[in-house]
This record gives sequence, C-alpha cells and structure tokens, in this order.
Amino acid sequence: MPSVHALVSFGLVAGALIVVPGPSVLFVVGRAVSAGRRTALASVVGNSLGISLQLALFVAGLGAVIARSAAVFEVLRVVAAAYLVLLGIRSIVGRERMVVTSAAPRSVARSVREGFTVGATNPKGAVVFGALLTPFLNPQRGAIALQVLVLGSMVIVFGLLTDTGWALAAGRARAWLSRSPRRTESLGVVGGLMLIALGIHTALTGRRS
Repeated sequence: MPSVHALVSFGLVAGALIVVPGPSVLFVVGRAVSAGRRTALASVVGNSLGISLQLALFVAGLGAVIARSAAVFEVLRVVAAAYLVLLGIRSIVGRERMVVTSAAPRSVARSVREGFTVGATNPKGAVVFGALLTPFLNPQRGAIALQVLVLGSMVIVFGLLTDTGWALAAGRARAWLSRSPRRTESLGVVGGLMLIALGIHTALTGRRS
C-alpha cells in the first residue's frame, strides 16, 4: 500500500490537475449543453468506466507498453480526436431536434457508451497513469500493481465528482436557455462546437507531446 505521505501528496497533485477544466470537463459540458443533464450524467459514468479500463490495463502491466509506444499512443490520440469531432458534428446537424417540447429522450446506454469510448481512448489517461503516478510509487511499500490501483482510483473518484458537478451546473444553464426555441436550437451548435474544439485540442496536444 502507498504511504500516507504518498496518498496525501498525490491527492494534492491529482486534485489540482482535475479541478482545472480539461478534456473530460469540456466533453461533459458539451454533452450537457447539447443534450441535457441526463445525457451528461450518463456520459460522466461512461467516461469514468473508460478511464477505469485504462487503469486496469496499467495494473495488468499493459500500461507500460502504451506509455512507451509512440505508435500506440498516436492511435489513441487520433481515435479520441476523431470521435469527439464526430460527436460534435452530429450535435450540430441535429440541433433542430433539440426543442424541449418535442425532443425524444436520449438513450442512457448510448450516452454511457459514448462516454466510455471517450474515456477509454483519452491519451491523457496514459500520461497520468504512466507518468504522474511514477514518483509516488515505492517498491519497499509492497506490490507496485496495488499501489497503482489505489492511487489511480483516487484520480477516477476525483474526476467522477468533479465531472458530475460540471454536468449539473451545465444542465441548469441549459434549462434556462431552453425557455426560448431559438436558444434551444443554438444549444446543439454550442455543444457541438465545444466537442469539436475538444477533438482539435486532443489532436494538437497529443502532437505537441
């Protein structure tokens, strides 16, 4: 098990990293604005499950391959960026169906799947689990896999709580904007542009890294 000092120190570092709005926050806000609070919360769950899959791979030892392979990292970056841009385009194209009085409920399962895909293919996860955790691991404290699991779980829990807060806040803003049909139609554009911007950000950030 990690030491108390490692848990506190890593908690502060991870907390500071997560509080600052990043890719997952932009994704959740984009979903809330374009499709509503219910979809955003389902996306938060899916995103957390996707990140959990990455953590499980690192615990199993596959994370070392991803972190050290430029080719695998590049594939993850491209897939994540393309998927986000696709979601953004779909949101903009379907903006006319977003009037609250006539919009069909979005499938929770579908929203979870979309969030899972974004979380599982987010290159940031490979960076966090492959690099951020390293300074806080101590072979003398026991199995490295267990330490990675404990510290990595802190990242997932922090992210889940933060993303949920953003989803609820953005959902309230959407309800206010939805009082006007014109504003409602603009939600699809705003949310779609946010997702497209996130996809471009993911692509450029990965390329610079």
